[in-house]
Amino acid sequence: MLGIVAGVAMFMFLVLIHEIWHYIAAKKSWVSVLEFGIGIPPKVCTLRKDKDGTAYTLNRIPLGGFVRLKGEQPDDEGGLTAKTSFLQATLGRKLLILVAGVAVNALFAWLAFSLAFWKGVPPLFVVPDNMLSYESKSYLLPSAHFLQEEWFLSGGEMPT
Repeated sequence: MLGIVAGVAMFMFLVLIHEIWHYIAAKKSWVSVLEFGIGIPPKVCTLRKDKDGTAYTLNRIPLGGFVRLKGEQPDDEGGLTAKTSFLQATLGRKLLILVAGVAVNALFAWLAFSLAFWKGVPPLFVVPDNMLSYESKSYLLPSAHFLQEEWFLSGGEMPT
């Protein structure tokens, strides 16, 4: 059970980082953010509303999040023609808003894996030499022969 809770917490952390960067990119591009939601609707409560009119909401299903921009929904009042609408933003600003979350996730993954490999990560599993039709030269799933070549193992008997 603890593993499930930890997995959901890690997933929500990554979603939160992702959505924060969509939010920052929209604000820097002068696009109005109507709602910053944690979780998937239906809405449980509004945590606060800032001076720009952004509502920060907590939603019922804790497996996601979203940033609702002005002009995304057809029923947004004045959303189609307002200067602060997503539809009125230049193509470059729209692309920045859309790519910001994905880019920060890629950067975060790169940093996390770089730190893990820098600190040293033990192999997940040592693949016996006769298990694969090729020799695995990966440090995460190495073959026994590869570990012996790299001087990580001495020439003893390997378990099969």
